Amino acid sequence: MKSVELPDDIADFLMDIPPEKRGDSLKRHGLKIPVLHVEESFSDQRKAVDIYSDGASRGNPGPSGAGFAIMDSGGKIIMKGKKPLGITTNNVAEWSALLSALENAVTLGATSVRCFLDSELVVKQMKGVYRIKHPDLKPLSEKVKILASRFQKISFHHIPREENTLADLLSNEAIDEA
Repeated sequence: MKSVELPDDIADFLMDIPPEKRGDSLKRHGLKIPVLHVEESFSDQRKAVDIYSDGASRGNPGPSGAGFAIMDSGGKIIMKGKKPLGITTNNVAEWSALLSALENAVTLGATSVRCFLDSELVVKQMKGVYRIKHPDLKPLSEKVKILASRFQKISFHHIPREENTLADLLSNEAIDEA
């Protein structure tokens, strides 16, 4: 059985999905896993990754983008990506960035993931400290929770914006390129 560092309410949600059916559940929930930019091949020795993700919105709602970087345990960038999101809220952009990063970590075959976000709200929602009430966030959070179940170990950490500059840059580039 996998050991996932998630709060009880999320763990209960995931336990409703048998491990052998979690891949089918991902497809049923419409998850697509696009590979955006790979810096190098991902070797079997590096199954532990750090994810830095960020969403940006110019106006709330306004033009928005998602950006992420996936790094190996030595801090080397394995993959980075950005995605324009159209007109949406900053919270939707933050959740979309985390979702894109986790989709790509699954594709890479990562087994242990540490997620670093400058959105305290998303981190506290993933840890079960805050409930997710907004209807636009619920489908995104459900997809993130399903993806989280694919890893043997996952954790979520709030960091200052100054420590998330690459993901911030990528999310803003996504807006500029839309």
